[in-house]
Amino acid sequence: MDDEVILEETNRDSRIQMNNFEFLRNYWNVLYKMAKAAEENVETVCNISLIKIRMFGGQLTKKIIS
Repeated sequence: MDDEVILEETNRDSRIQMNNFEFLRNYWNVLYKMAKAAEENVETVCNISLIKIRMFGGQLTKKIIS
């Protein structure tokens, strides 16, 4: 029973954490998608996460410069 409670709390915390880039969704949807993909893959496939965060940084730099 205690294991189920811990699992539910962990899942709830994961859902909350996955909304770190929600503020980008309405303004820069491309950046939002890259950041979300990086965040979702950080614990499972870290190589994809690194690639997506690099792409995010490049796109963010272009947005700031233009």
